[in-house]
This record gives sequence, C-alpha cells and structure tokens, in this order.
Amino acid sequence: MSHGGVSQARLAEQRRLREERKRESERCQQVRARISTAIAKCKEQVDTMVSEGSASWVQDELNEISRSIQSHSNPNDISDGRVDSAEESANQLLAHAQALRKLAKSKKLAKRQELDNREIELKALLQQLSQTSEDLGHEQFKERMGALIGQVEDAIAGRSPEAASSHDEFVSRIREQSRTIVGEDDSMQVEENARRHIVSSLVTTMSEMEFTMDKTRVNDGNVVIRGRMPSGRSAVFNIDISGRMEFDFDGYPGKECEQSLDQMIERLRDEFEVDSSIIQRDWKNPDRISKGSKPFPKGGSSRSMGGGA
Repeated sequence: MSHGGVSQARLAEQRRLREERKRESERCQQVRARISTAIAKCKEQVDTMVSEGSASWVQDELNEISRSIQSHSNPNDISDGRVDSAEESANQLLAHAQALRKLAKSKKLAKRQELDNREIELKALLQQLSQTSEDLGHEQFKERMGALIGQVEDAIAGRSPEAASSHDEFVSRIREQSRTIVGEDDSMQVEENARRHIVSSLVTTMSEMEFTMDKTRVNDGNVVIRGRMPSGRSAVFNIDISGRMEFDFDGYPGKECEQSLDQMIERLRDEFEVDSSIIQRDWKNPDRISKGSKPFPKGGSSRSMGGGA
C-alpha cells in the first residue's frame, strides 16, 4: 500500500504542472493579444494625428514612435518568457502616442490662436493705414501709403513670406514707414501753408502799392506773382515751396526798383510778419531772396523758408 501511495502522489504533481503550463500558455496568448491591441491603438493615434493636421507640430517625436511601431516584434513570435516585458513596452509606447497626440492638438490650437491674433493685428493695421491715407493731403504720399496697404493685404491673404516668417518685424516696419509718410506729408503741408501766407501777403502788399496784379499761376511747382504799374513798371516774383523767391523788377530808372523792393520787404515784415533777407542783388538778372516766416497770429515757432543762391 505504501508503494501505491507514492505513485498516486507523483501522478497528481505531473497533472498540476501540466495544468500550470497550460494556464501559463493561455495567459501568454492573452498578453500577446493585448500587445497586438496596444500596437494597433498606437498606429491609430499616429494616423489620427496625420488626419487632424497636427502631426507636423510633433514631427520628430512622431517619427520616433513610428520607428518603434515598425520595429516591434510580431506578438505571435514573442516567447512566453518575454511577453510580459513586451507588453510593458507596448503600453509605454501607447501612452507616449496618446500624450503626443494631446500635445500636438495643444500646439495646433496654440498656433491657431497665434495666427488668429496675428490676423486681428493685421486687420487693425490695415484699417489704421486706410484711415490715415484718407487724411493725407498729397497724392504722392497717398500712393506710398497705398503700397503699404497692399503689403498688409497680402499678409492677411497669406501671400507675404516676410509677414509669415517675421510677423512682428513686418508690422513694426509697416508702422514706421507709415509714420514717416505722415511726417513728410505734414511737413509739406506746413511749407505750403507758409508759402500760401507769403503769397497772399505779397499780393496784398503789391496791390496796396498800386500794382495791377495778374492772376497768380503755378509753374513747375513754383508760384509766380506778377504786378504792373500804370507807368509800365513791373515786378515778378517766383516762389518755391520752401519760400525762396526770385524776383525781377523791370522799367525802373536808377535804383528806384531797390527802393520799391525795400518798401515791399518792410510792409511784409510789419503788416504780415514775413521776414525777408536779400541773398543777391543783380540788376541785370533776376534777384534772389530767402524768405523766413514768423509765427502766424495763432502761434507757432519761427522757421527758415529756404536758402539763397
């Protein structure tokens, strides 16, 4: 009986070992199935990032995951002794892919917000330039402002490589050039206002001195004023934008023309706050004088109106 008892115990141990090996084999197959599922989900994450258009924001990391997926062993070829470590590796790869997709979406949204903010800034800049252009007083500056407006419109439409690569620098350049245009337009307007004051003052002065005035005309950007006396004497003034004047007195005996000129200069100074300095007297050729304008009655600062020949 003792011998029979030992034999039964051995049979039971062998059955238990076979059962354990069977269960381990079944477990390993289940692990292989889970590995296959994890790898499939990794591929799905990669494909989704590509279809969503967010892959480019994490391209390097995505390439690394793709290489890991391709190099991963076929689960059916993994030995029972390696399935657990293989499953751990597959799960880590899936977690990495899921986190990477979340990061890619976040970066895409952040970039979209950045692009939206840039578009808002460009549209605001476009509106500012358009309004500023309407206030400009000279066509040449309107044309220059129009060129800036065209550049901003190209940037909004995505046709400007400069704006796409260096948005802040692009906006700063446009703003600076816009300020320069406005400043030049203002300066020209001030000069024109000053010249207008000089012209009207001179016309009034000559009329008071009994000159019969021709219609004021513009020649090559210069204002031409001509007056005639009943005696046949005449005076012509040619005034450029800076206030510099060339004058020609004709028909005066001796130096009466000099006396008449001095009388005009005195009246301009006393009655209209226009200072004049003689640069050159040439009684054979047109004389030249440089004009200066004191502040207008409303105020302002004294300024030079140009140089002499």
